[in-house]
Amino acid sequence: MLDRIIQTKGKPYGWGEVIALLLRKRFGCPIYWDDPDAFECAEELVTAVYAETGIRIVDQSTGDVCPQDLWESAWLEDVKELPNH
Repeated sequence: MLDRIIQTKGKPYGWGEVIALLLRKRFGCPIYWDDPDAFECAEELVTAVYAETGIRIVDQSTGDVCPQDLWESAWLEDVKELPNH
């Protein structure tokens, strides 16, 4: 999974996806944006986990994933319960 994420180094950040997420989640606008040459951290994590395990850790059919989607994931419930360091 780390190799897949490392491959995004130096690539542009997916600001179009971030803006679309903001409009969709905050204002309810059904706007989706996907630039295959730009990357967003949460989306890359979800994509890498799915590629390696076949498990979709978030319920997103569009591929647009925000950190909140990860926080709400039932697959990551145990991670949220780890003690703070």
